[in-house]
Amino acid sequence: MLVVRGNCPACGQSEIYYWDGLLRCEGKGCPNPDAAQLILNNADPSHIFALHDLGRRAYHTIQHPLLERVDGSLFNCQFIKALRYSITEPPGFTPGKYRVTFDGEAFAWRWESL
Repeated sequence: MLVVRGNCPACGQSEIYYWDGLLRCEGKGCPNPDAAQLILNNADPSHIFALHDLGRRAYHTIQHPLLERVDGSLFNCQFIKALRYSITEPPGFTPGKYRVTFDGEAFAWRWESL
């Protein structure tokens, strides 16, 4: 068993351990001891955009890549700016979930239906 430096994303305590290939928090009362492992297993580097239809009204939700939180770029998210200024939008405004990535060569946002 190895002690891992850092804090548990579920409870904030610094009692994360690594053994048998898995990360696990041993903090007393931790609501999700496997949170660090689950986050690393699902660390998609893309934005996930969901467009929800409520009849006459629609709304969206966005899951940002974890790296945007680590390097601070979440506060200056280029995808949010592109949406705000209508530089990009979901294909046909069809409700659903999309993986969105930036293609630097084409200087364009790519939408993939999930």
